[in-house]
Amino acid sequence: MNQNNISEDLDNCKSEHLNKLFDTQNHISREVLLKISLLFSGIRFTPELEEAGKWALPNYLPYRFNKEERLERDVDSVDIPYLMFLGKLLIRVKINSNSPYSVIRENDDYILYCNDTPVRKVEFQKKPDWYTTKIQDGTPIPGLGLSQHGDMLIVNASPGCEYFLHQDESSGNYRCRFCFYGAPNPKMPTLGQPETLIKQEDLLRLAEAVSIASKEINHIYLVAGSMADINQEAERYIQVASAITNAVDDRVNICCGSSALPKDASLELKKQGVGAVCFNLEIWDEELWDKICPGKSKFVGRENWIQGLTDAVDVFGRGNVMSAFVSGIEIMQPYGYTTPEALKSSLDGAEFLLQKGVMSLFTLYWPRDASEFEEKSDIIHDYFLELSNEYHKLRKQYDLNIPNKFVCQDCSYMQLDCDFDCFM
Repeated sequence: MNQNNISEDLDNCKSEHLNKLFDTQNHISREVLLKISLLFSGIRFTPELEEAGKWALPNYLPYRFNKEERLERDVDSVDIPYLMFLGKLLIRVKINSNSPYSVIRENDDYILYCNDTPVRKVEFQKKPDWYTTKIQDGTPIPGLGLSQHGDMLIVNASPGCEYFLHQDESSGNYRCRFCFYGAPNPKMPTLGQPETLIKQEDLLRLAEAVSIASKEINHIYLVAGSMADINQEAERYIQVASAITNAVDDRVNICCGSSALPKDASLELKKQGVGAVCFNLEIWDEELWDKICPGKSKFVGRENWIQGLTDAVDVFGRGNVMSAFVSGIEIMQPYGYTTPEALKSSLDGAEFLLQKGVMSLFTLYWPRDASEFEEKSDIIHDYFLELSNEYHKLRKQYDLNIPNKFVCQDCSYMQLDCDFDCFM
């Protein structure tokens, strides 16, 4: 995006809503404050979103019209954009009928308004060229597990998580409690599951798709499903990594988003051309980890997970090993941590990992059922902002920034870490 830094616009912003936020949090960059405000407040549905939805990268779920809106239309729902750029900020589009924000078209531009005040030009991420392309056998590329967030290509070679398939007597299965993403689905047999290794013909199809799509991105995040046997999972990731690295040029940086693998597997990934790994702990608190991530607890174990992270630093180098955390879930029911409790736990974990050369990535918790989240929205807003700010201070203390080769502002749509590194 070739827009100027937006601070000049925000310095002269006439929005009462935004200026109140700026005044109460004047120690934090206004760009960061605008992003978190939009993450929580969302934007109202306007015809402009329906218009842009025809050509923009579509949101995971369409917008469903309410009863009054449906009277004027022949359809129940429409696609809306998934991601929007405001200068250097990338933000996921969330619809909220009570939001002070809306997007209005003026001539050839889309403008973000806060109530009646124009704030900034908006650009929605377009569907990439590969999105409507097929590989030689006629398979559409999106059907092979590829998606794109900003300048990052997500290669989901094997989407099913085996934690869904193992039954836990107390709660049904071993999936992470915030996650529905890896539930078994019709893609699994197509992409080689439930076998450990993906069939060679499927790998060749995947590599062909990645070769085409990689021309429009700067880095790849590789995921290939969680498995109950960590050694089998390692074998699969190494297999997929080999196919992917041979399909792209040296310009494209690859990060592996597996479970915490043994050191010999990390060494093999590095040998195959992977430059970084992201072994996601999801939650630092030991007691909550067992409750929120029962599969990771049972099939890998917390000590092994942390050992995998620290071993990976020996392989990939300080700062090139990451672990994502779901921020805000610990405040929700049934966990019910207070903000000070959640902050202390998360920052203690972040500092422990920084001392080992591991970067934490704090991602905003976004539940399917938004009712309780809305009730605690102000609390989680303040928690997420303070957590991101204090973690930025820790990164400066340990002389570590988020590795832009693998995670950057142009792909971080639910995090503030890269924005803090840029603007603070």
